[in-house]
Amino acid sequence: EGAQIMLEVTAVDRKVVNPNGLGFFSAQTGSSVADAAAKLQAAFAKADLQPSDAVRVTCFVNSIDAAGDWHAPLAPFSAAAVGLVQMMRDAIGPNAACEGVARLKSPPAQPVTFVDSAPGQSAAALVNTPSLILTGIQMAFGQKQDDVRQGYGRLNRVLNALNSDFSRVVSAGTYLLFSSVSGPAQAERIELAGKESAPASTVLPFEGLASSDANMGVDVV
Repeated sequence: EGAQIMLEVTAVDRKVVNPNGLGFFSAQTGSSVADAAAKLQAAFAKADLQPSDAVRVTCFVNSIDAAGDWHAPLAPFSAAAVGLVQMMRDAIGPNAACEGVARLKSPPAQPVTFVDSAPGQSAAALVNTPSLILTGIQMAFGQKQDDVRQGYGRLNRVLNALNSDFSRVVSAGTYLLFSSVSGPAQAERIELAGKESAPASTVLPFEGLASSDANMGVDVV
């Protein structure tokens, strides 16, 4: 049965568990969990990884009741912590979208290497750096460009305080209450990060942000 609340955490280990780094994979959308999972496997293959290398896979669906048997298509990701999340109360957006994080088998060519990149986004970001910053979610209130800019500004200040900025983001999750916010959000992110930045990205309609007044939430690595 679907849970009302699902908690997901990231912990720090005392020993090095990912010596070659991690790969962050953009959400792959599909007509079903099976379709989205197959596309995620294809993205893994472009990075010379197998589904068994995944450490986390999260699939977002427009209806848990209509998702059917989702265990079977996600079975190849045998070592991953798997989560299934319904995006909205009503069926809006893609039927399914699956994103993932994988343990790299060997260090990438550069400390940060983008796979199958396009303007503003890539299929994956392969990262092997001494440290990573995982931000909490920052929200925007309102649908105008200035409203979105304020949300990104708060997040950028968090990064600045840790000697980083948007140009160094390798993975970004953007959760939208209204699709009309998508354009302003993309434009603002590119303005902050630069056109050369192509992080792995998840951009989905989402309900249940931390504030009932928020129209958008963003978190980054």
